[in-house]
Amino acid sequence: MEDKFSERTRRLLPSKFAEVRRLVMERTDIIRLELGEPDFDTPRHIKEAAIQAINEGFTHYTPTEGLLELREAVARKLKRENRIEADPETEVLVTDGGLGAIYAAIQSLVNPGDEVLVFDPAWPRYLQNVLLVGGVPKRIFLEEKDGFVPDVDEIKKHVTKKTKLIILNTPNNPTGAVVPKNVIEEIGDLAVERDLILILDEVYERIVYETKHFSLATHSDLKDRIITVFSLSKTYAMTGWRIGYAVSHANIIEAMGKIGGYANACRTSFAQKAAIAA
Repeated sequence: MEDKFSERTRRLLPSKFAEVRRLVMERTDIIRLELGEPDFDTPRHIKEAAIQAINEGFTHYTPTEGLLELREAVARKLKRENRIEADPETEVLVTDGGLGAIYAAIQSLVNPGDEVLVFDPAWPRYLQNVLLVGGVPKRIFLEEKDGFVPDVDEIKKHVTKKTKLIILNTPNNPTGAVVPKNVIEEIGDLAVERDLILILDEVYERIVYETKHFSLATHSDLKDRIITVFSLSKTYAMTGWRIGYAVSHANIIEAMGKIGGYANACRTSFAQKAAIAA
């Protein structure tokens, strides 16, 4: 039967993460550190917005790119909290969680043989999504003695003519490292110098304690090189609602929207109404 599966399927390794999760699903006496799951419930006003939407019959298809009302709310949040200017009609895409944005970005940009730099320790889904499209994930190993912060000179050693993307996750899952502003800006400069695109996974933006979160996309001149990924999962304990969003140059957002449209016709209607309330 194995020979019937596609090559892309055979490239994917079994998920150790899923294996561990299956083992502990029936246990209540285990402290679970393997899952990015908030320990509080989705706030009441968010749940009530979804219930109201369902009761009002808002349970049908929505635009593939997401409700305009939600994208407008996202644009206001981006300006207020991240100092990112974004046109909600062309530069914001609502996705199936942050993972949906990462999937659409990699699918729309990476060709077979393209190299993608991933900092390790890393969320495993980066590597698997690169493998899924026939790309080549190249790990750059980070060390605790350096605070798990990337070194730009080390990154340069890994960049080749085949390098297409760099994926940077800050605050980081699983290390908790927050990459300093100056290092993020240096990576941005490297992207310009080497003609690379950055996927910046910022889904943990609110879970910071000793410093402030910084979004590189505040530098509008880098907009055509950056895809910034956010999610409502962590901040609002909405992991099961599957709502995230990406902000980037209009052309990139359009390409990602095409991918998202074929993967899933639209995002869940009433979950988007809840996201607006969030």
